[in-house]
Amino acid sequence: MMRLIFFSLTVLLFSCSEPLANKCSETTFESDLASMVETSVLTKTDARKIRCTMFLGEVLKKDLTHKSYEEVLNSFNDEQDDLSFNSMSMLYSRSLLDSALSCELFKVQVKQLRGKVYFGFRLKNETDKKVVAYAGIITITDVFGKQMYSGPFENQRKSIATSRSREFWVKLDKSNGDVKMAMKNNQCDFKWDSQTVVFEGGESLKLGEYETVATEEFELELKGLISAKTSI
Repeated sequence: MMRLIFFSLTVLLFSCSEPLANKCSETTFESDLASMVETSVLTKTDARKIRCTMFLGEVLKKDLTHKSYEEVLNSFNDEQDDLSFNSMSMLYSRSLLDSALSCELFKVQVKQLRGKVYFGFRLKNETDKKVVAYAGIITITDVFGKQMYSGPFENQRKSIATSRSREFWVKLDKSNGDVKMAMKNNQCDFKWDSQTVVFEGGESLKLGEYETVATEEFELELKGLISAKTSI
């Protein structure tokens, strides 16, 4: 019994003297980190690294409570760790890009342009900012998942206002006979993968680009997103 009490006291004392070794708390991490900065256990820069990682975890619904604050800090740039700042920042950027534009497919139609066959699709701006340019990959597969068509599409002339849509048409050549038949019979799946979305004012989302530094601006962006979700 005395050994158990001694062990418990040892763990408690170690935890108090080494706060970085404590497991991350989703409810108290901000105050925990503030206390560590006040006692010079952490620098403000390192504290922000941990906060931004925790905020990313909350936004992406990732559980970091099995990690210690020290482990979160040490794995900040670890590309092999799915819960590192680097990995989650990449995932966060990709999710923003994927959600910026939604897409809907029309049925294949023979338009009055020398009898050529086109398929039409609609892009909708799902953000609260005007989109002025965009590029992506269109992929059409049959009901078994076999790819029948894949090609790039971009537009820098037709802007899309927030919550509004625009229609576009792509010509099918003779080699796309399977696509024409499948689309006529409504037996295909259509996918749009955004590569670049440019907003009015110059801000943009690009595939492969993401935050690599825990800046104050990025921290405020994440906190604002969490607050907005909480208030809904």
